[in-house]
Amino acid sequence: RLCADRHTYSALVAELSYTLSVTRTGLTLNFKGFTHKLRKLIATVLTNMKNFSVTGAELEMVRQQMIRSLENSRLKPAAVGGSCVRI
Repeated sequence: RLCADRHTYSALVAELSYTLSVTRTGLTLNFKGFTHKLRKLIATVLTNMKNFSVTGAELEMVRQQMIRSLENSRLKPAAVGGSCVRI
């Protein structure tokens, strides 16, 4: 999550939640919950998104994780397919 701080922790305890999704046209934020604290959660998430920054080292770490994930996904079908016999 983008903003794991004291505000969002309190929101989770109060059964408030949010999701961030990537769509063809951009980003979608969904907030769920029924409480007077929902407005505070929205403000906190939006503020943290506005102030979000990433370092080159963090970007490289994510890139390496994605590469490993792609390589692992390519290995799985080959291992399963190797035990098949075609007639």
